[in-house]
Amino acid sequence: MQKLTVSKVKNYLGGKGYAVLSKMSAYKQKKAVEKRNKELNKIILRYKFVHIIFNDKFCDPFIRFNNANFGTEQHAFLVYKMYDRFPITQAENVYEFQSLWGLDFSDSRIERIIMHSLFVPDCVKYWNEHQIIQQKKVFWMMWGGDLYDAPRNELEDTVRKNFKGYISCTDGDCEVVREKYQLCDKIYIDGEYSYPITVDMINAAIRERKEHDYIQIQVNNSADETTIDMLKKLARFANQDVRIVTVLSYGHMQYKDKIIQTGESIFGDKFEYLTNYLPPSEYTKWLANNDVFILNQDRQEGSNNAEVVLAEGAKLYIKSSVTTYHHFNDKGIKVYDTWEIEKISYEDLIAYDSKQRQHNMETVGFFFDDAYLKTKWEPVYNL
Repeated sequence: MQKLTVSKVKNYLGGKGYAVLSKMSAYKQKKAVEKRNKELNKIILRYKFVHIIFNDKFCDPFIRFNNANFGTEQHAFLVYKMYDRFPITQAENVYEFQSLWGLDFSDSRIERIIMHSLFVPDCVKYWNEHQIIQQKKVFWMMWGGDLYDAPRNELEDTVRKNFKGYISCTDGDCEVVREKYQLCDKIYIDGEYSYPITVDMINAAIRERKEHDYIQIQVNNSADETTIDMLKKLARFANQDVRIVTVLSYGHMQYKDKIIQTGESIFGDKFEYLTNYLPPSEYTKWLANNDVFILNQDRQEGSNNAEVVLAEGAKLYIKSSVTTYHHFNDKGIKVYDTWEIEKISYEDLIAYDSKQRQHNMETVGFFFDDAYLKTKWEPVYNL
């Protein structure tokens, strides 16, 4: 990775770097970063495709996948370091940046820009000020929250309507953005990500999985208000041989304490939760202990978790009103409707036909195949 940001800012600030930058006024900080970005502007002209992304868990595996399957000569990755717990790929075409201000994508040698989510700081304001470039060459890879939970105001709506094209993480999100913003004459592509969890990790987790004499049910993949709702719906099964688990290491953390309080009050020591971020291999083992996995969110979320638990043999529930439900069922992978849980018996909740289970385990594997993922990204680059 090219450490342009640190070195250039230090040069401009007499070697004192960010210690000086942090003491500057907001106006002077912006000017210092813009000056540094002039150097980065010279570099990105080498590339046909420029990806803008931050170092979430999807960043490193996607860069590695893209470099392996599409090469490094035409693709530049501008990575905003948002989290310390996720690495930034060390590669010749990866560049860390601190701000979009001062970056210039207008040159015709840059044919396409892919915004991997709209969570990069100030990206909405930036594209609002560069609408002509946005309309000509920028594609938005929608991550879920940046679409479903997007603020509704003139600025946010204007930017989300102005992209040349839209790439979905799962089938159906393109239709959501089209209807939500009443779009026409746009390009829509169903995409996928290369995830940090691999087939080898899944197979190892299955081999190491220990048998248990209870049914383990995981609710959601992150802290969410809908976790509380589902815990209450499962309360009528509290006397069964169950263990209810959830993940509270990220998400809407304002609900964390309420989720713990609700889970412990209903299920006592049958309720467990994960509060620390596990490496992919360890989290794969955590997921492998589930017999039932319930996604209760009202939008597309946790699709990689869903793919992993299906491959590991768990019964999966997703709301039929969410695009991910159809994403699987339309491909012949049977998932069940979360809306039905409050109506069915415990026996029906946990029942999972062995042939259907095996079929799901075998069929879902293509999501982890680079050859499949390559076919999802070729339309983005070959337009």
